[in-house]
Amino acid sequence: MASLTIGQARIVPRLVLSYRTERASRNVFHEVIGQVHEDVTLRPPSLRRGELRLLFLDEASADAAEVALTQLGAVTYIDETNTKSNMIFVVDGAIVRELDDATKLRWVLTVGFREVGDRASIVVPQRLSYPGAQMFPGATLFPGNVS
Repeated sequence: MASLTIGQARIVPRLVLSYRTERASRNVFHEVIGQVHEDVTLRPPSLRRGELRLLFLDEASADAAEVALTQLGAVTYIDETNTKSNMIFVVDGAIVRELDDATKLRWVLTVGFREVGDRASIVVPQRLSYPGAQMFPGATLFPGNVS
């Protein structure tokens, strides 16, 4: 059984339909004038990124999971049957909710993710009230910049 936790919310899908990851090489290749072969700087690969497809028995459960995953913060993913997939991630890309074509009753939630690890610095912007805020609804000022 798999579960996802973000903040106080715990998500338990009926089934993990798919778990797909990739890790990018971060090696750097250098073309050197006069050499036939490139020089290479070896670097460790990136952490995992990919996609989870989660099955829910009803729309209410899928909706609650979608709302929870839109919270700002890191998600802890634990799968008791596949412990190598356990990780801490942030949502990356789209969260897609769709009705299962086969049953027309079950719901599938597809979540793009990027692993961040347990030592990552995660910055959650704070909204401050300041003059003109309604003119710039997406702007965030840091306390040192408020006059």
